[in-house]
Amino acid sequence: MPQDPEQLSPFVAGCADPPRQAWQAWRDAWWESSQALTSERQATIAPTLRRWTLPEPPVRSCIERIWADIDEHDNWQPLHDWLDRCGSSHSAGSGCSALQLPRLDSV
Repeated sequence: MPQDPEQLSPFVAGCADPPRQAWQAWRDAWWESSQALTSERQATIAPTLRRWTLPEPPVRSCIERIWADIDEHDNWQPLHDWLDRCGSSHSAGSGCSALQLPRLDSV
């Protein structure tokens, strides 16, 4: 965790930075609430973020790339690969790993 709120920077994958005033308002509210947490609870924040943050979020470019292979070549492998990557960043039975599509060779 950063030592002060100024060390936090806005980051939204594939998107422009939010307006500065909106970012600062959110940052300051988040910082205030995070400081009220016990040190034990604060220690769980980073592992929880790593566990639940997708390695490749399903933003438009990701969806379009996957869909192009399905639409143009009836190739579902990129979708299966993406789901596998999502599942490997989560515990079994949760998140994307819970989405199990049948393999083409088993249909």
